[in-house]
Amino acid sequence: MYGAILGDIIGSSYEFRPYKGKDFPLFTPVSRFTDDTVMTLAVAQGFLDVLEAEKASLSGSDRPGGLGPEQAKQERPGGKEGSSVQTLSTLAAPLQEAITRRMREFGLRHRDAGYGPGFLRWLEDPEAGPYYSYGMDRLCGFLRLPGFLTT
Repeated sequence: MYGAILGDIIGSSYEFRPYKGKDFPLFTPVSRFTDDTVMTLAVAQGFLDVLEAEKASLSGSDRPGGLGPEQAKQERPGGKEGSSVQTLSTLAAPLQEAITRRMREFGLRHRDAGYGPGFLRWLEDPEAGPYYSYGMDRLCGFLRLPGFLTT
């Protein structure tokens, strides 16, 4: 995460003025984080939100009377240590909701980070569904990797 953020800040002053050399200052007076950093952090927080909720459901802390870890294990495929926390198909909707919510939250907090006009319109329209773009397609492809959400 640090590398992605630092790379974004370092590259920000060259985004619209490409430079091919290897001798350049890492930070300039115009260096700043961009929409890439804001959305990376929003997606990461969305994942953490869903994983924390899943962890709470496994411990039973979010259910009246509490479902203990043994009962929670029995509800999972395989019901044993090391089995998949949940299949991606059951986490897809919560992930989409959490990431969408965090993208709007973080994006509106940092409106001047360099978003395109279409994305800004999406940020400001709470009725708009999830935002689909080339980058989002790449993320969804990553999520389909085998074993992505395993313990």
